[in-house]
Amino acid sequence: MTAMYFAITVMSTVGLGDINMSLSNERALLCVIMATTSLVVGVAVNGVATIVSKLSERTAANMEQLAQVSKFLKVYRVPRELQSRVHDYLLQVFENREREETKSMLMGWLKKSEVLRTKVNLALTGTCLVQHRWLKLLPPEVLANVCDLCDTEFHPPQQELIAEGAMVKTCFYIRSGLVQTSNRAGGQAWAATSSDDTEESDEIQKEIEAADAASPDARLQGGAFIGEFRLFLGVSRSLKTVTCISFCELISIDVSKFESLMSEAMPELFDILVIYAAIDHDCPKAMLHCLEQNGISPEMPLLFGEGVLHHCAKVNAAACAEHLMGDLGQDAAQARDQDGRTPAQLAAALKHKKAFWAMIQGSGRTRVTDVDVLPREARTARGKNSQAIALAPSAWTDRDQEPYTMARVQQLFAACNRNGLAASTGESSKDMEDLVEELNTCQSDLLVMNVRGGMQQTLLRRLRLVRLRLLAVIDDNVHALVELNSDAWLRARDQKLGKLPYRRMHKGETEEEATKKLMQELGISVYLFEEELIVPITKSCYAETRTSMSYPGLETEYIVYESTWKVRAQALHRTEEIGLPNGRPFQKEFCTNAFRVVTRQLLWPVLVNFTLNEKHADERGGENSWAVKGLSRKQAQQD
Repeated sequence: MTAMYFAITVMSTVGLGDINMSLSNERALLCVIMATTSLVVGVAVNGVATIVSKLSERTAANMEQLAQVSKFLKVYRVPRELQSRVHDYLLQVFENREREETKSMLMGWLKKSEVLRTKVNLALTGTCLVQHRWLKLLPPEVLANVCDLCDTEFHPPQQELIAEGAMVKTCFYIRSGLVQTSNRAGGQAWAATSSDDTEESDEIQKEIEAADAASPDARLQGGAFIGEFRLFLGVSRSLKTVTCISFCELISIDVSKFESLMSEAMPELFDILVIYAAIDHDCPKAMLHCLEQNGISPEMPLLFGEGVLHHCAKVNAAACAEHLMGDLGQDAAQARDQDGRTPAQLAAALKHKKAFWAMIQGSGRTRVTDVDVLPREARTARGKNSQAIALAPSAWTDRDQEPYTMARVQQLFAACNRNGLAASTGESSKDMEDLVEELNTCQSDLLVMNVRGGMQQTLLRRLRLVRLRLLAVIDDNVHALVELNSDAWLRARDQKLGKLPYRRMHKGETEEEATKKLMQELGISVYLFEEELIVPITKSCYAETRTSMSYPGLETEYIVYESTWKVRAQALHRTEEIGLPNGRPFQKEFCTNAFRVVTRQLLWPVLVNFTLNEKHADERGGENSWAVKGLSRKQAQQD
């Protein structure tokens, strides 16, 4: 026991301590233990050294090559920035080469186990391919075959992956790195026109190329596809230049091999995916050609019970939607998806503006109503807090009173225990100086009202304004002029449509004068009134009470004179002068009294599907009045 302790002490420390060996067998055991321990330690150290040597052998060779290249570049005085780029590139090349050799060696070992090889291939490549929404529909056995078609490519920074004007035969998936797409040439250079004497296939090819060129430039990163539409639409010329910004690891798929594989393995699914790809790329000629070639009716649902027109609305394919609306007729706009929505409703819900306007334009030959195309919030012309009132359409009676001053307005606020307007960060909010100017120039007043039986006083702002609902008969549909705030109804979460154009009535103005000035501000010429190309239909007066957005916290009673006008058919050819585009937003600029140019954005949505007929014997309006067929006065108030 003493000898064992002594041996361990000797092997683990530098001193012998107080141990004294007295017996010969103790000394023998000590020698045996020391020899065994030395052998074990030596073998372990030798194994570690061998492993490190083997691991560093390739690195040493790479470092030696890098040193030779660096010495060579220094001898010829290559700029340091370029030397650094070469050094980084070679490091990446060595790393990529090692990865490829390891993968090739692994797949070679797994040849005898096809099941295991397939699973490993799906884990390495298949997980990348299923990022595409159509490739993830493929069953595992087909996806495994697609993985066998894939190659891994490595590209350095500033490497041109796809040259402008080149025929591209591959699709790329970015596993890592950054890629920039840029369009140097005009996207319309390859677009086919009606006068081209080309075959249908050439026209489709040019349409696909033009659509690709029209797509915006983008910076793509890991997880994105480059030219994935070519997997389904075939080889095409690229009008974009694709350049690597950083070191990129890409997965490439040969388009022709993929098409052959899919045509043999799953031809029915591939035909449908080709149609989807044509719609996603907004290529109507390719879409119609695929539908006709495969004998598929545009009215038939494709995948998941989804109709062709609904998919156009989902991906904002305006050109495809326009062609389908023209070919299918009135039934196309009435088709509903599984959630009970029409294509136009789906486009509006997704805020897909182009597809929405395409369906609005095509609604002239269909029975698209406000229920089909407009959000629920936009179907009522007045708010819930509006009430009809009986006011004579006369000018504002200027009372014999002194003009409003800042001191007087502040005194009225103080009488109601208010220090001023509430704080607001909104862009449309105004201050006390603006309020004083409005009270002196417009038909506006500031009143102190008693509430709660006279126990409390509150301040009420009263303002008269005119509001315009202008109608035009176009294809037997009624359009209403609506003012937008930066297309808020398409971008806002609640999708509110906006408001009708309005104007505050100035002192001494009648509602007729204020309405005509409002229409002139919107770009309608005076001679159109003189020629009676724009005539009044109806008018009403009502009050709206709500908190003002311009003057935060100030309760306001709006006395609204709303009028409805009709643009005669003879004036429709002057739509640009009147401001009646085909269902698209447009802007008008006008100058305020303070000589400030204000831009207002307007649009003409389809509201109801009825016809305006002239009534020469109307008891209210006289011989030039107009009545709305199928819309009673009560219904008009409700809408």
